Amino acid sequence: MYAASHPNTHCLCSDYKHAVYNGVVDIDELDPYVMLYRRLELFLMERGEHERLELVRRCFYYKGGKKLSRPPARGIRSWQRVLMEKLVDAWGWDAAKLRQLDMRASWNISDVEKERRALVAELTSSYRFLTDFSREQEIGASIDAREMNILGRKLYAAFERKAGKVEVVNPGVEINVAESELSFCSLGGDGSTQLWSVHAELVPANDQPLKRALKQAPSLTELMSWCVINGVAGERSRIAVREKLDGLSYSEADNMLGAIREFIGSHPADDSDHQYANPVKPIAVLLLVNVAADPHGAMRERGLHRISSRTDSLGFSATRENLVRNIEMIIRNSWGEIICTRYEGAAGLLRCLRDYLHMGPVTEGTSRPRAVVRSFCASRAIAIERRIQELFDDVDMDFDAREPDRGGRYVLEIENTLHLISRHGQLVSTSTAGDEIGLMRLLAEPQRSWNPLTIDRYAMQNSPLVLLSEYLKPDVISVFCESRPRYCVITVIDERGAIFSAPYQPEREHTALAATDQFLPSVRERQDTLNAIDESSSHTGRRPPRFFSLYKESGSNKYGIKAIDMAARNRNMPYLKVQAIASRDDDNHTVFSIYVDNQAFHEIELRERFPIEVANYIVQSRHDREAYAVYINDLDLSCLAADIDPSLQTIHYLRYRFHLESMINRHLLENL
Repeated sequence: MYAASHPNTHCLCSDYKHAVYNGVVDIDELDPYVMLYRRLELFLMERGEHERLELVRRCFYYKGGKKLSRPPARGIRSWQRVLMEKLVDAWGWDAAKLRQLDMRASWNISDVEKERRALVAELTSSYRFLTDFSREQEIGASIDAREMNILGRKLYAAFERKAGKVEVVNPGVEINVAESELSFCSLGGDGSTQLWSVHAELVPANDQPLKRALKQAPSLTELMSWCVINGVAGERSRIAVREKLDGLSYSEADNMLGAIREFIGSHPADDSDHQYANPVKPIAVLLLVNVAADPHGAMRERGLHRISSRTDSLGFSATRENLVRNIEMIIRNSWGEIICTRYEGAAGLLRCLRDYLHMGPVTEGTSRPRAVVRSFCASRAIAIERRIQELFDDVDMDFDAREPDRGGRYVLEIENTLHLISRHGQLVSTSTAGDEIGLMRLLAEPQRSWNPLTIDRYAMQNSPLVLLSEYLKPDVISVFCESRPRYCVITVIDERGAIFSAPYQPEREHTALAATDQFLPSVRERQDTLNAIDESSSHTGRRPPRFFSLYKESGSNKYGIKAIDMAARNRNMPYLKVQAIASRDDDNHTVFSIYVDNQAFHEIELRERFPIEVANYIVQSRHDREAYAVYINDLDLSCLAADIDPSLQTIHYLRYRFHLESMINRHLLENL
């Protein structure tokens, strides 16, 4: 009102002084609340805003605290009651209106929501008016920006609607809206729909509700949270479900309500200005697994039970079945909001993990809240709860929120499918690798900085990668050689944790290892030369490459590792010197020149005959004229350095080397 009359604002205190100096002695007319109401009444009537005026009158009536529909205590009318009766008569309120207002403490939730909507509309429009007014009048400097910011955040947290947010229509449960009977039903009655409703009645097991829903929500967790936080579901409320129609048992519904009540009660809202002065952050997380979903429901109906030594809930039994059908997450944040999100199946579990990992700290040195996992489904609930709790704890530890600049990669196996969760700075992403070949392709991606790797405790149990992941060290290159029946595999973990793996001829295992031992120092020299120009990506302090033999332990699927002393091998045996140098053609494509004992071969000149000419020359230059694999000893990629951020790493050299060797060796081996 003051702002609307600016700059001709006339304060109430002036009216008070003026009345006193003019001999007004009616204490009722000088009452500050009455004066405030009279001014607002005049202002709103002049503007024709009768609904707003009615809201002001109701607020004034609530503030007075006198229930005029009931006789006064001990038959004595207080001065406040007398004054309020005079005002109510002037407003034209009848006895029915007064009874309805006086019964506010026992309103149902629909009445509370209706009154709340009017209040929300007034508070938000008033706030927007004031912020616009301060901008238009250019008086923002005279208004405390911090207080306006805090006020805006409080309004946003209390009243703004957004996906999954639980509306608080009865703050502090000041009005008793608890229903004596409640039924939870899924819309359509098949249990798989993404919409649930709650009704103030006991719905029969195979029937449809008669009464209109008190509330609908896309997840059962959101619906139950709304019932708990607004006091609709009281401690004595009787609960009914339709298990055969919706897949929700009474026991599960009762346990869910108890878990949600405990979660909300354990983390009460903090309304202090300090919380709203800082950006919002999560303070508590609850995960409910397999809500209204029995992972063994179909088998249970047929009287079957699956027995297996594989008890992992993400890969159960010989069929590797994922027993996590859904997850419903509840978050309480520092602004007092309750947010609920539903996730379905394996893809939902990955999204849930990603969303959880994005709950980074607002201030350095703090950590994200621990996710508490609960499950009340009919089959293997305790085992499923324990497995998902372990998973979230492991991932939380691996992607430590207190180290936001540290990368991380986590391999998770769900059913028979491998997935990779990666963090780069504050961004977390998930990728589906499929099988181990697809995973190795992802792990071979260049990294901006050192990026550790963790394999989930139940994943890839018969793969050597579990053992190799323990050998990732910053600025250390590790080389592993595994002999297999038809070929050998050489795996290189580079200085940033990228993993390169390639097959080689088994009879040339020693030669392939020795060639790799020759190649890696030349790569380091190339990197050091580039780093002399680019000091930001220095490799100083990097230790020499480590070499290991990877083998299967006899009589088991477990792998073992033993170090190889390359110095004890013949490093000085004669090798054909093969050097490759990258350059750009006129179309900015990468092309190569290869030098074999100083004989030059240029891809630009030879085109498709490039690898053939190199292979023929190599065969002719050998004394025995044998066509066996050749290895590149030295590779220059300096022309690519400007296009690679932040700098060339060993994985780049290994990829190009293997590409060139494969082209040449394919033609070499054709001459066998």
